[in-house]
Amino acid sequence: MSKHSKEFKERVISEAIQVGNVSAVARKHELSPNTLHSWVRSHAKGRGKPDDNGELKKLRSELKDAQLENAILKELLTKTNLVWLKESR
Repeated sequence: MSKHSKEFKERVISEAIQVGNVSAVARKHELSPNTLHSWVRSHAKGRGKPDDNGELKKLRSELKDAQLENAILKELLTKTNLVWLKESR
């Protein structure tokens, strides 16, 4: 059986996430930082992280498309500027 109640774990995990410093929160509650890190990792896994991977892939794909479009537009702008410079002479 667990030494700490589920409510205590949830409260400490929430605090660690809000504060952003697991070690400090662990010291405050007299816990091992490794223990609290594992609780936070377990909590993150239980919250549907695999869905985040799909969103991450989608965002990476959108970024790649935007970078390609940006490169094409830069090249087109360079060529257009060269044509304008030749015409103005």
